[in-house]
Amino acid sequence: MRKVTRDHFDLALIDINMPLMDGLKLISLIRGEQNLQRMPICVITTEGANEDRERAMSLGATSISPSRSKRAGCGPSRRRSFKIES
Repeated sequence: MRKVTRDHFDLALIDINMPLMDGLKLISLIRGEQNLQRMPICVITTEGANEDRERAMSLGATSISPSRSKRAGCGPSRRRSFKIES
């Protein structure tokens, strides 16, 4: 969270299941910062639970992008979306 408040980012890509902090908690912390309230937040998740998706949106996520598999990472579709070269 220190890096997010210290540096400038145009977009946040957040996984609900992160190792050190729950992604939902991070969304809440980001939206709690006055200067970050308008930053787009895209949640990328393998979670199928509608409750998690609904909670992410209610906390301030801009969009939800379901991952096709737990190992999908930055697969071909995301490479096209973000123009990432292999």
